[in-house]
Amino acid sequence: MNNSERLHHGNEGPDPASIRHPLPESPYWRRAHLDWKFWIALVLMFAAILIFVMSDSLSFLPFGASR
Repeated sequence: MNNSERLHHGNEGPDPASIRHPLPESPYWRRAHLDWKFWIALVLMFAAILIFVMSDSLSFLPFGASR
């Protein structure tokens, strides 16, 4: 029996020391500006802020109503 047969028993997989682990990716919040969903959400958020400000705090009054 050689070394490789002694280290691997059945379906245990390869030797953990021989597996090359890729470098961990940066967190999503650091690379979010590259995602199209981020830009859509940003545009919709600014549109909502603009509508809120331009509509006098969403206080639409019926025509003829006095303040």
